[in-house]
Amino acid sequence: MKPQASRAHRTRSSFPFRHFLRLATMTALAKPAASAPKPSAAKPKAAAAGASHPTYFEMIKEAIAALKDRTGSSSVAIAKYIEEKHGKSLPANFKKMLSVQLRASAAKGKLVKVKASYKLSDAAKKDAPKPKA
Repeated sequence: MKPQASRAHRTRSSFPFRHFLRLATMTALAKPAASAPKPSAAKPKAAAAGASHPTYFEMIKEAIAALKDRTGSSSVAIAKYIEEKHGKSLPANFKKMLSVQLRASAAKGKLVKVKASYKLSDAAKKDAPKPKA
């Protein structure tokens, strides 16, 4: 029968690495907070200034009405229409925001999802003011 190695002997091989990690974290925590980068107050906040385009639901409603698909308009068709109409005032992440808004509007009942397309619900159709001729 072999004699088992003592516990100190088994962990001794990894000790220098663990000791180094402990020292590294201690020195990182001991650094003064003044060396941390300060947020610049000179940067303009575009979101705080407000968007130059209408709300996403208004743009979606306008796109669905303009596309006039009987079975509903796909998210790709809606995105293409909105990009053509409001392209310069849209943010860089507009397609992601559009998909989030489509799903949220469908969950709230403002839109009806039919397969991979969206239609205005009856409640949203009633809320839309009709232009007088």
